[in-house]
Amino acid sequence: MASVQFTEGTGRPSPLPIHQRKQLLVNIIDGLATVKPHATYAYLPISPIDYSKGFRRLTYQKFANAVNGLAWWLTTQFGRSTSFEALTYLGPNDFLPNAMILACAKTGYKLLLASPRNQPDALTALFNTIDVKAILTSDPSSALTARYQEASLMPAFQVPSLEVLLKEEFPHYSYHKTFEEAKNDPLVILHTSGTTGFPKPVVYTNDWVATYMQSMQTLPPEGMKMKDQYMCGTRFFVMMSPFHAANMFTVFWIPFANETTIIFPPANLPPTVETFIQGIQSIQVDTAFVPPHFVSLLAANEKYLNIVSENLETLFTAGGKAVDAHGNIVAAKMAGRYLTTFGATEIGNIPDMLPPDGIHPSKTWDYISPHEAAGWEFRFHRETDGRSIYEAVIVRKQSPGSVQPVFKMFPEKQEYSTRDLYLAHPRLPNLWKWVGRIDDTIILASGANVSPMLMESGVSEHPAVQGVIMVGSGHLRPTLIIEPRNAEVDGDKLVEVIWATVEELNRSYFEDHRILRTHVLVTTTEKPMARSLKGSVQRNATVDLYEADLEDLYLKVSGVSIVVEYSR
Repeated sequence: MASVQFTEGTGRPSPLPIHQRKQLLVNIIDGLATVKPHATYAYLPISPIDYSKGFRRLTYQKFANAVNGLAWWLTTQFGRSTSFEALTYLGPNDFLPNAMILACAKTGYKLLLASPRNQPDALTALFNTIDVKAILTSDPSSALTARYQEASLMPAFQVPSLEVLLKEEFPHYSYHKTFEEAKNDPLVILHTSGTTGFPKPVVYTNDWVATYMQSMQTLPPEGMKMKDQYMCGTRFFVMMSPFHAANMFTVFWIPFANETTIIFPPANLPPTVETFIQGIQSIQVDTAFVPPHFVSLLAANEKYLNIVSENLETLFTAGGKAVDAHGNIVAAKMAGRYLTTFGATEIGNIPDMLPPDGIHPSKTWDYISPHEAAGWEFRFHRETDGRSIYEAVIVRKQSPGSVQPVFKMFPEKQEYSTRDLYLAHPRLPNLWKWVGRIDDTIILASGANVSPMLMESGVSEHPAVQGVIMVGSGHLRPTLIIEPRNAEVDGDKLVEVIWATVEELNRSYFEDHRILRTHVLVTTTEKPMARSLKGSVQRNATVDLYEADLEDLYLKVSGVSIVVEYSR
């Protein structure tokens, strides 16, 4: 937990001797504002569109003051809630979502942070499931606010501006609950990314958050080191999508567990690689956290990669899989300071260790090594084309002080199936490489199981390819759906260009599992692949887009239409 412990139930927490104890995040923030008021929580670009005006420093005191200001505003607008009524927030990528979460907690509400990139029907489902009462927004007249109201008829309220919250001094808004009293209270609602289906709401309680923050302080076994040592106490630049769980973990919960200073990008700019490169040249950054597709962009741009290696100590990715060949380029340039870690919406980031001394991290950048305290077991799942595939299962530890947040979300479970699949390192113990999900497995009409991981990973490395999925359940042979990087390219020419790569990858599959030229479908500009908030290809949604085209393909090659079930 935080390096300072605080009293609870007193309205204004005071410090206690340091020890490991779960605490409410509301009390941590108010306590830090009292004992370390001038310590830095974050740096934010003054301009919302670039870095030209420099950065604004946000202290614990100013952050806590903004929380108080929003709590008084909520009380004026709605009164205090006694039943955790749901509100949703929509605004720029700055610290206000974090402050609003705590303001809602102080006033008895719970806050949904829903990505505006969701389709209207997905937003409608989320709002109806959670029974959201109102929209809190920086701009009630914006197109995004209208989109939310189109999804669900509810009023929109303009929140106090960032300038007002930082300039005015607000009375302290007391919170009197202790951890035991409030541990099962909801703190915030996020949602799954929709990579494997429709987005689902995920409710984080105070106990989940406290357990997660403790897990991020797990000590390594003797002679080992934790990956998060490169986050603790550093200046940490986060370039994840604002409403993504990975962003919440890193800009809100980890900083207060480990006194990490967060650096935000400009509030109104999307998280692009250009914004990232400009940012690390505009302020001192120790560590950066970027989505996996940035790795391909850096590997393809020598200038950008040089800037990253010269301006960063460490680069982290999570939230998906980087292309192997591109990751190797970045890892070599970063001299072992490029690392991946694993996280999931329900699980959080896992306590993850570096490889043993003597093993250079640049050779294992795409492997994870879960700490024993996390309770991860890798169970044999299947043999596919000569490779043993394992599923990660989290097994509940029986010790009362266990740090497994997933069992705070699913208290009735004794083990939790992640449905994520891994390959063991060919030589080194306890190193595991993510290769896909159980949902991705193709079951042919013959009953044979085919893993798409090798074909998809290999084809995705081709410079002419933007995205690829391998499908074909219920049919005699699998098919590739390929999205070209150049939208204007002719489909037949694209197949010709990539065919040598496909043929080489086919060698790793049994004969009737291989891709034939007749079994390649190229996407059109009118129907690009569906993608999740993380930028990952949404397999099921993409198959739905091309269902008729796939049926036509299989009719053409076989003359028979077999049961349509492409996506599994």
